[in-house]
Amino acid sequence: MPLERTNTTISCVVTNARLTKAQATKVAQMAADAYAHAIRPTHTTNDGDSVFVMATNQVEAATDVVATLATRALERAIADAARQAETAYGYVAARDL
Repeated sequence: MPLERTNTTISCVVTNARLTKAQATKVAQMAADAYAHAIRPTHTTNDGDSVFVMATNQVEAATDVVATLATRALERAIADAARQAETAYGYVAARDL
């Protein structure tokens, strides 16, 4: 019997960096690696994991630097969310184990 996985992780990275649409897409692609670093399994056939990027275009910054920082911040946000989650709908939260 296949595992019934229907979880989706949606994130939004907001930066004050000046990014073109193509650069924002690259940041989103790289930041999505945070899912693979922090969630198992991830990117299964039944989920819709997505990262959106918004830029306020206030400062110049290298795309790779923005993406690297976004990835690290997203990894930490995922871990923090798991630690802060509360038991609900019959599923026991990690902090209650």
